Amino acid sequence: MARIHAHLLGGFEFNDEGGAELRFATRKAGALLAFLIVEADKWHTRDRLAGLLWSDRQQAQARHSLTQALSTIRKLGEQAGITLIESDSERVRLLVDAVSADTLSFREILDRDAAKAVEFYAGPLLDGFVPLDAAFEEWLATERAAFHEEACAALGSSIDDAESSGSTVKAVAAAKRWLALDPYAELAHRRLMQLHAVAGDRTEAIRQYQACEKLLREELDVSPSTEIRKLLEEIKEETTSAEPLVEIDPTSALSNEQAPPVPDRPSIAVLPFSNLSGDPEQEFFADGMSEDIITGLSKFRWLFVIARNSSFAYKGKSPDVRDVARDLGVRYILEGSVRRGGSRLRITAQLIDAETGNNIWAERY
Repeated sequence: MARIHAHLLGGFEFNDEGGAELRFATRKAGALLAFLIVEADKWHTRDRLAGLLWSDRQQAQARHSLTQALSTIRKLGEQAGITLIESDSERVRLLVDAVSADTLSFREILDRDAAKAVEFYAGPLLDGFVPLDAAFEEWLATERAAFHEEACAALGSSIDDAESSGSTVKAVAAAKRWLALDPYAELAHRRLMQLHAVAGDRTEAIRQYQACEKLLREELDVSPSTEIRKLLEEIKEETTSAEPLVEIDPTSALSNEQAPPVPDRPSIAVLPFSNLSGDPEQEFFADGMSEDIITGLSKFRWLFVIARNSSFAYKGKSPDVRDVARDLGVRYILEGSVRRGGSRLRITAQLIDAETGNNIWAERY
């Protein structure tokens, strides 16, 4: 049976069986189909759907707009050789067998294989999609938070499973991925500290605490909890004189044994662009440039892109790109600079293969 393939986690894209992208006549029709997929196998009243995307219109107008959007979805299904939705005078639902979606796959296997489920979580739900209505925006925010929490919980379970099987490397990789999704998750920092300590690398455990403390202080203006500080003291007490306690740069590289494995798909980290203008106000522009590139690259589902908070830990530093790549578990690094002079702006960027340290692309604009 032919099916439509929906990529909704970390992007917003629909493809037919041959991989060709399917486009909608209106963005609201695409948003409606995305909603029906996330809320799969449920009947929805027409009034609820109309209010979800056309709450600024009178009821009759909203229902008419809904009818047009449903017609667009039906035509999309006909184009793919399937029936996507069924409806009656008052209700609409998606035919689940007509669609494969990362959202459905993620939740289908979440309970029985947490590590596998996380592979489907490429990023926030409908990442990069601009909400079209206040009601839809509220629904999207709620669902994004739910998927995010489920992914973080799945990574916690993955750590447990990896520890049970004696695979410290997999456990550390899961903890690092957790922090890439939620850098402020103190529990993830604590789990990573414990993993390093159990592996005998107490220096790395202390390094992780310092990274956590710095992030919470600078970004949230709070201090680490009593629990994680207690863990730090326990680790310090176990540290022998042969392993002196020193202040360590929290962004320096992990050892090869504990660095996250590079994903099977192409992987990249975009470092903060340097501001070479001598004007502090241009710092925001340089950061915005990096963030826009991260957002743009994240839309490609075949590309693993490190989250902004993880790559921005290197802001203001000049680390070896090979160390950065090993620390974050990526193959490629993109770095660049911004310089403003009068009315002219110069932006440079270079893509580096971290395995060799060689530039594979560079450009100046």
